Amino acid sequence: MYDVIVVGGSYAGMAAALQLARGRRSVCVIDAGQRRNRFASTSHGVLGQDGTAPSEIAGNAKAQLLRYPTVMWRDGTVVRAEKNEDSFTIHMEQEEILVAGRLVLATGVTDELPAIPGLAERWGQSVFHCPYCHGYELDRGPLGVLATGEASLHQALLIPEWGPTTFFTNGIVEPNDDQRKQLHARGVTLERELVTAITGNRATVQLQDGRSIALAGLFLASRVRPASPLAAQLGCAFADSPLGPFVKTDEAKQTSVAGVFACGDAARVAGNVTFAIADGVMAGLAAHRSLIFDRGAQQTAHGHNHVFRGIEQWLKVLENPERDKSQRPEEVIANLGLQPNDVVADIGAGTGYFAIRIAEAYPQVRVVAADAEQEMIDYLTTQSKERNLANLEPVTIDPARPELPVQANLALLVNTLHHIDDRVAYLTHLNKSMAPGARIAVIDYTIEAPEGPPTDYRIPAEAVRDELKQAGYALELDLKFLPNQYFMMFKQG
Repeated sequence: MYDVIVVGGSYAGMAAALQLARGRRSVCVIDAGQRRNRFASTSHGVLGQDGTAPSEIAGNAKAQLLRYPTVMWRDGTVVRAEKNEDSFTIHMEQEEILVAGRLVLATGVTDELPAIPGLAERWGQSVFHCPYCHGYELDRGPLGVLATGEASLHQALLIPEWGPTTFFTNGIVEPNDDQRKQLHARGVTLERELVTAITGNRATVQLQDGRSIALAGLFLASRVRPASPLAAQLGCAFADSPLGPFVKTDEAKQTSVAGVFACGDAARVAGNVTFAIADGVMAGLAAHRSLIFDRGAQQTAHGHNHVFRGIEQWLKVLENPERDKSQRPEEVIANLGLQPNDVVADIGAGTGYFAIRIAEAYPQVRVVAADAEQEMIDYLTTQSKERNLANLEPVTIDPARPELPVQANLALLVNTLHHIDDRVAYLTHLNKSMAPGARIAVIDYTIEAPEGPPTDYRIPAEAVRDELKQAGYALELDLKFLPNQYFMMFKQG
């Protein structure tokens, strides 16, 4: 589980993630690779980056962001988002499932362009929406504004700052007398003939009567729609604008859904790279502060009363093959030092990620799969029967006062301790169910790991050693082969 998942890896999303990373929070950025300005060769008006290719700006930003060890990057598309009682579940197109305490939507918008032949091919090259981004480089050449709606009149009055302007009404708008006077005062030529195509090296406008008007650049106020359905799925409120709907937020970029923040073009009436970055910074700061000051939901999520509802959901999370790359289950099991007739208690067994593997690999070892959730126990009971694992014994365990049906030689706690509030009392009570000379293996996330529970709920390795010592256990092995977790073996006495 991450502190925050940021959906959208363009300027707003990366800016949000950077603030969270600098706040030492675990962040996963999911990027579908569809930046809105990907059609443009250069980006202008961005302080310190004027004239730089958008891909270069984004590439440098990503490289800097990934220097932070708590940042994880996923390429892919999120198809569904769900709000749980105390977290958010993200479903990716590749069927991967991720969970986080907060969600930042930097999902952007899609420009809906008029269906005029030759227009889409020139989008970002000689057909634009923002004169502040592209107008200066047109060197005061002949310009045009193509009407798309009522906002086009405002654009037609603005564009003459960058060159002599023709306003192509194209049957979309008809200026009234006052508006015609305003256009005349700005030196705008009014052209009512329908546009049939855009041709030429730049933007030559072909008209229905056979005339053509060569331009250095053509501007239009494109209508936009959300590029992702996630905000709507989550129930976020939207606001309308002349250019299309956008996610409604407060000044801190908090949406109408608690724990969900939105930034960038998806949450603005209009935008550019600078606005997107600023929006992302604000959303990242607000998400970080909510993790600090709005702790009620997190206390539920990571205290020992955490509820893992929905076995199908947790199977996809806990049994995801991608987990094997960092969890290395076979290597972990090989280092447990198991002997025939040992009794192993997998505390917080969940879906049996380790318990089933141990039972299959060591038929002579009795494996007690202990968990506080009855749904997990029911699943493990079914698995033990279907797999014919007579040595796998699922048992329900009290989340505060663990008691086992048999004395164990080894207790395995993988990603379990950080859910427990009074760990010394828990471990001391567990010791009553341990055989003389028993061992306890603890695997949990390091403070610096790019994945895992919220940073505030991770336990430093030195604190684990101290708590096990108080419970009567001394460190026997400190293994270092797991990339995101410590793996320590303790022995009684």
